[in-house]
Amino acid sequence: MGTYIFLMLFSVAAFFSIRLVKNESLTNIIMLIWLIVIVFISGFRVDLGQDFSGYKSNFENQEFSHYEPLVALLCEILYYINLPYIYFFVALSLFTFIFFLKFVSGKDREIQYLIVLIFLALPHYYFQTYNLTRQMLAVVIFAYASTLIGSKIKYIF
Repeated sequence: MGTYIFLMLFSVAAFFSIRLVKNESLTNIIMLIWLIVIVFISGFRVDLGQDFSGYKSNFENQEFSHYEPLVALLCEILYYINLPYIYFFVALSLFTFIFFLKFVSGKDREIQYLIVLIFLALPHYYFQTYNLTRQMLAVVIFAYASTLIGSKIKYIF
């Protein structure tokens, strides 16, 4: 519980300071620090989440074929370079929160901290990143992709 309270207070402070800071490079540093902290907390978890043991077992037994192609490729790469199963969670967490940051950073600075606060304060959202790791990754990729609708920038997915 202490970790969650720390994370919430740290996130509110980080994104509220982003609201006040006008220097873009300082804003990027604050966002990078936030990303490192949240990925460390959510990535290096052990035995947290309903699907943790299933992912661990699948990773150790090289049973990746029933995953989505990119997740299976990630598992294959991590297994090939001989990293432990925990780095699978770190990688999923990293990608999830990178896309979350890309989604949030596209919003007005006045409401960025509110989006993060809502994400963390409503337990359903943040804690689902522990339970439904691949699904939450898909949700934040979709949220980010939805910000590109109507933009002149063309992305290929």
